[in-house]
Amino acid sequence: MTEGTAEAEYEIKQIAGGRFRATLHSYQPRRRWLAPQVRECSSEKEAMIWINSLLTLRGLEPAYDLDTGASETG
Repeated sequence: MTEGTAEAEYEIKQIAGGRFRATLHSYQPRRRWLAPQVRECSSEKEAMIWINSLLTLRGLEPAYDLDTGASETG
């Protein structure tokens, strides 16, 4: 990890009842890994939108191309 660079790791897993759990781990410059943010979503697309919005708020590139549903980096 390069100092001064924000980074993130994310995942979406299907859980019971056809729901999805989205998890985002993020690192901020000159800090440590922040506590993971977790959200239970009713659809995979909702999970992708949530992760993209958090990444964008942190000044990072979106993880998913919502037109295709494909992961760009993860």
